[in-house]
Amino acid sequence: MLNNKGRAYSTSGGSILNTVREYGLFEDLDIHTPLNSAVMLDDGRDEDSVERMGKGHLGESMESLFISGRSRYTKAEDGEKFNPYEDNSGTVVCLRQDDFIVIGGDTRHSSDMIINSREMTKIFQIGDLFLTGTGFYADSHEVYVKMAYEIRQYEVEGSINVHSAANLLSKILYSKRFFPYYSYCVLSGFENGRPYVYSYDPVGSFESVTCICNGSGRSMIQPLLDSFVSKKNWNNAGQAQLSQEDCVRLITKAFNAAAERDVKTKDNLEVYVVRENEVERKVFPLRRD
Repeated sequence: MLNNKGRAYSTSGGSILNTVREYGLFEDLDIHTPLNSAVMLDDGRDEDSVERMGKGHLGESMESLFISGRSRYTKAEDGEKFNPYEDNSGTVVCLRQDDFIVIGGDTRHSSDMIINSREMTKIFQIGDLFLTGTGFYADSHEVYVKMAYEIRQYEVEGSINVHSAANLLSKILYSKRFFPYYSYCVLSGFENGRPYVYSYDPVGSFESVTCICNGSGRSMIQPLLDSFVSKKNWNNAGQAQLSQEDCVRLITKAFNAAAERDVKTKDNLEVYVVRENEVERKVFPLRRD
């Protein structure tokens, strides 16, 4: 019998293959062996071998039907795979102290072993807020463009604070969770005189941090920040904060050390020292090889 979708079923609930074949539902499948196992072959094989062969051909045909990787629409050359992302990377550092934020990032834009640009910033300013991104540069720039547009729309009615902007960025990243932006973002800003730094993963999860390093030099620089800024491995560490000059000196030395080992962290170091109503930018040279 046929159900209301035109499929053949027995009264016990199983499919009747003969009926399916009669209605042509598998007419595109290349099933060479008849489904009637009572037919004998000329070479003397018995009906059990015929039945086994029929099941084997049916399984192979179903596999070729449902495995799209072997279909003519998605078949690629051996060794070639489509990758929508590219790691242009570089390194970015953000840290905060009592009344200021220091943001540092190199300016190299590279693809594999190719240098696309030596003057590509990874630090974007949106009003009083600062956004950084590492990973796929096109995705980071798109996040910046969307963020700037949404903030301008919001500020038609009034200024946006850093906490609202942090939630907005989370929503922008989460909205692409099924095909996420390959961008590790950090948002920095002030609220009532206090500095805030928010770190994000590519799908929008975020947290407030004291210091963070993202990018290809993370494994070399983050331990320095944990030690000198967060004092995580110090015994009886006090609450003394680093001065602005010490923070800039720390970031400069960290990037110079990373540039010796990391081919994606090179050329120039941009450093922004941000206070509530003041922004200072400095540029330091790095290795250019």
